[in-house]
Amino acid sequence: MKINKQIIFLLLLVVAWCSAYGQNIDIDKIKEASVYVENGREKHNNNDFHGAILDYDKAIELNQPNPFAFKFRADAKFRIKDFSGAIEDYSKQITKEEDNPELYYNRGKCKYFLGDYKGAVNDLSGAIYLDQSDPFYFYFRASSRERLNELEQALKDLESAIDLDPENIDFYTFKAEIKEYLNDFDGAIKVWDIVINLSEDNSEAYLSRGKAKMENDDFSEALNDFSKVLEINPQNFDAIFNRGISKGKLEDYRGAIFDFSNAIELNPKNDDVYYRRALMKGQLKDHRGVIIDISKAIAINPIYNYYNFLGTANWLLKEDQKAIECYSKAIELNSKDANSYLSRALVKLTLKDVNGACLDLSKAGELGSGMAYLYIEEYCN
Repeated sequence: MKINKQIIFLLLLVVAWCSAYGQNIDIDKIKEASVYVENGREKHNNNDFHGAILDYDKAIELNQPNPFAFKFRADAKFRIKDFSGAIEDYSKQITKEEDNPELYYNRGKCKYFLGDYKGAVNDLSGAIYLDQSDPFYFYFRASSRERLNELEQALKDLESAIDLDPENIDFYTFKAEIKEYLNDFDGAIKVWDIVINLSEDNSEAYLSRGKAKMENDDFSEALNDFSKVLEINPQNFDAIFNRGISKGKLEDYRGAIFDFSNAIELNPKNDDVYYRRALMKGQLKDHRGVIIDISKAIAINPIYNYYNFLGTANWLLKEDQKAIECYSKAIELNSKDANSYLSRALVKLTLKDVNGACLDLSKAGELGSGMAYLYIEEYCN
């Protein structure tokens, strides 16, 4: 059997390992197993993970001591997402190398991908106990703790990861996202500031910072961030859409309509954009424009509040019967919405249908509308 230098190196390691642990050795079988291991490594490096696993299987079946076979097979199983199989092999390897932090780290990642977040935390804690110098040990433990809703602990782990690698944008991004989840938008904005300092053309960072500023009602600054995104990527739908919302909050209704129109060109199947543009048209008293946009939104997604809005636009145009039809459809879709009954009642009052109006007002009152009882007192007694 012809063997190369790498296999000879493997043989020497295996023999040394066996000698260290006082195990009997069969040189011929060890040579054969080493060849399989080396062939497996070659296939692994060429991304033939299934083929590599078959070779590692053959090496392991020879039942000869090998310090690498289980680890290599675990690595290959990880690459094909056989996480359960990888865990089994990493566990076997850990019995040989109890002080190897990488094995705990890799097994922890497998548990994470299987949804065993507590198990992942335990393994990653084991890796960190053995080696506090690898930022990814802390990063993946933070990921596991985030899944367990242990958010403060996750933030501490991210701080440790950042201390070890202060230029890793992924670490800051994850930290900012957790702060947003905790409604700490001031804190999130500060983290996004760091990301932008590290990567000035990072459009996703500007977009996220802009959204955090919107949560703080700082719509002017949010608008600037969304505009920066559009300088980098003029076709970014989220930036155009959120800039439109910000303009609306700043009472720049025409500017908002312009942005929403551009957003519709990018995504004409998004009902929310038509709804938002309709809101702006309503502020400008363009009720016919509202009807056009809300009708398009309904064609995409026929939800009850769109019908309520459509009913109000028709009522303002004195299309009372159409308004009643819209409110009735809203009630059909959601019979628990007090505003639908209240709005229909007001239209019925306009049409002198006092009995029908009072029945709707009574239902609105049952559903929690305090205003309904004011109308009942005035019109229904």
